[in-house]
Amino acid sequence: MSDNIISIYLDCDNDVVSFEKETFKVSRLKELMIREVRKEAHYKNRKLGTIPKFQQITIG
Repeated sequence: MSDNIISIYLDCDNDVVSFEKETFKVSRLKELMIREVRKEAHYKNRKLGTIPKFQQITIG
């Protein structure tokens, strides 16, 4: 495992996070991450021909 791993806990939804040229509130970043996880799960389930086992993901 790499020693360069940094863990940051995003507890406050009003905090601001910057990635390269993009700036997000933590609440918006969580929303985008959940959307991407759902999209990926949906894609994999369609590819495998299975029904998703969850309808809702919560983070935080």
